[in-house]
Amino acid sequence: MAEVYGADVSKDTISRITDRVLDEVSEWQNRPLDRVYPVLFIDAMVVKIRDGQVTNRPVYSAIGVTVDGERDILGLWVGNGGEGAKFWLQVLTEIKNRGTQDVCIVVCDGLKGLPEAIENTWPLAVVQTCVLHLIRNTFRFASGTDWDELARDLRPVYTTVSEQDAKERFVEFTEKWGERYPAIVRLWENAWTEFAPFLDYSPEIRKLIYSTNGVESLHSRMRRATRARGHFPTEQAALKCLYLVVRSLDPTGKGRKRWMNRWKAALNAFAITLAGRILPTDNQQRQRQTHRLSDTPARGRDRSGSRVSDGHVLACARDRQSCAAERLPDSYRFFPDLTKATAATQATAARTPTNPVITQTVATSPPT
Repeated sequence: MAEVYGADVSKDTISRITDRVLDEVSEWQNRPLDRVYPVLFIDAMVVKIRDGQVTNRPVYSAIGVTVDGERDILGLWVGNGGEGAKFWLQVLTEIKNRGTQDVCIVVCDGLKGLPEAIENTWPLAVVQTCVLHLIRNTFRFASGTDWDELARDLRPVYTTVSEQDAKERFVEFTEKWGERYPAIVRLWENAWTEFAPFLDYSPEIRKLIYSTNGVESLHSRMRRATRARGHFPTEQAALKCLYLVVRSLDPTGKGRKRWMNRWKAALNAFAITLAGRILPTDNQQRQRQTHRLSDTPARGRDRSGSRVSDGHVLACARDRQSCAAERLPDSYRFFPDLTKATAATQATAARTPTNPVITQTVATSPPT
């Protein structure tokens, strides 16, 4: 700032300015969640925090896929020591207490004790280990010269149509590589219980739960922000920085649209495979959409409190058109047949009730 603006700003001043986001962080961390998530991705990353001395602290992340195909970052939690199943149990219990009564599939890494923590929280949830993590760990035990051949021989195990066929392919894999790489065989045998559910689903669902890349992508963005800072003075400072990264994700909304388009095929498969669990009743659907409307404040501001354009306001309303019209503020009314320019003009007029002529025009003019 001194070079660009010719002004010196102390670190304490910057901290006091950014502390204004702490209330927003607290509200975001404690907001109500959906009743059911078809898929939940969980993972942890490490940040450096100075607590007497600089130590590595795990940051636990959870991303839920809603029944509409939207990715929802449920929260960030800073733990102590290394990543552990005991702290994960606290995180999952908090998610359940915030309103999530059922999760169909939980995709995670092979942390010891984590399947039991998930089962204690949601007894009906299927624990699916990250297949991509399992494959990566396989190559850790093998020489680089054998990687290509190993990959070819291992591929039939996780691409077959059923668990029985996968077992037969794994026996063939063991006969060829078991003597040379016994650690790889033991790795797959120990992870088979959490790997096998993957084989029961259709290709559409397999593509969705094949890896935890969704949460790893989030961690990649977070590492980019934390790497420039080295370490944080407090846990609160670390959480504040990571939350600001979450706020900056997908500003144009294109990533959200791509994800929702990919989700539609999986949603049809989920509706058949998990019939009665992921499709809420009409009353539950209305409650969930009403809650999401309440998350978006009026007066042209989004969930994060940033100002948005009239076009974005109308886009929000279009996404929520199935909600009762009387629950929508005037600035979120949806005009299905109007052009963007006309809709934006009428939205501006609707937010100016002091002019009776404009108000009457918005209320009575038919769609063009």
